[in-house]
Amino acid sequence: MDPDQAPGFRFHPSDEELISHYLNLKKCGYDDDRVSDIGELDICNFEPWELPERAATQPNDYTWYFFSRPHYKYRNSKRANRRTNGGYWKVTGKKRKIMDENNDEIGTKKTLVFYQGNVPNGVKTNWVIHEFHSNMNYSDERDFVLCRLKQKPDGSSDDAIYDEGQPSQHVAQQIEPQHQGDQLESPSAFNDQDSGYSYAEQLETYMWQEAPSYGSYAYYSNGY
Repeated sequence: MDPDQAPGFRFHPSDEELISHYLNLKKCGYDDDRVSDIGELDICNFEPWELPERAATQPNDYTWYFFSRPHYKYRNSKRANRRTNGGYWKVTGKKRKIMDENNDEIGTKKTLVFYQGNVPNGVKTNWVIHEFHSNMNYSDERDFVLCRLKQKPDGSSDDAIYDEGQPSQHVAQQIEPQHQGDQLESPSAFNDQDSGYSYAEQLETYMWQEAPSYGSYAYYSNGY
């Protein structure tokens, strides 16, 4: 049965699966059915509330996934630009290591919170992104990050035990790159700086407590 149609199933890959399967395949030039559950767009070309309808997979838990090419201030710079027309994404807290089943580090994730308005007087919203980065290092890989967008329901609590995200039991497949990626630049940049560590912890505890994972789909009894 198609997991998209089976009651109680939804698209819910683990952190390890997002990097070792989806992101690494995408960076190596694969755009086939193996990564088609996650669409590609420029995150900063849209306000966060405009993104859900553009997701390739439509879940029922206020979570959406995208591949995006990062924007940099200069061609040879890694200073990220995360401005949109109406606001900006701000890095919150420290980046987290993502480990595979052998306890090897395969990548990192950052927590971003969307603020409406201009720095430094932006108004914090309930839109949050986990931005995944792969440690894969091929000379001709494409430059992509994987974004997990989440809208926190109004009135919800941020109090819970922090969950780092557990590695999947699936073995990461060996991948070879197909072609060279494009180099991008952006005329302006919002500095990639960490702040508000405790708030980032609270956001992650509420939003991304992992459910049991079966491949790239998680099962919830009674559909929850």
